[in-house]
Amino acid sequence: MCTSAITPPEPCTTSDLDRDGVCDAEDRCLAVADASQGDADADGIGDACDGDFTNDGIVGGPDYVRLLSTYGAREGDPRFDYGLDLDGDGVIGVIEYLRLGQGFARPPGPSGLDCAGLVPCP
Repeated sequence: MCTSAITPPEPCTTSDLDRDGVCDAEDRCLAVADASQGDADADGIGDACDGDFTNDGIVGGPDYVRLLSTYGAREGDPRFDYGLDLDGDGVIGVIEYLRLGQGFARPPGPSGLDCAGLVPCP
């Protein structure tokens, strides 16, 4: 089993726009509260707001095709891909489809990390 969860830093005492307990400067996903900070593709953009499955810098058609090929897959299914499970629930389904749609034709993120978009981004 592969896991993409990253140990979150200490609770934030400065700006935390999404109120997930992770300071904005260290937050891999500023738009969605995600205390786990999972980042399966290590690009510095948290899974919760990274619909750019092809890592080409834009959420688009190729990402949609990739999602469709795994839609409905559950953890343990050969089609399941941890990088496409945006909410980390072990199922590629409606949440992933909706989040991809929300970011369509835009760059993934936003992330508070300076290295966001580069692999690896610690």
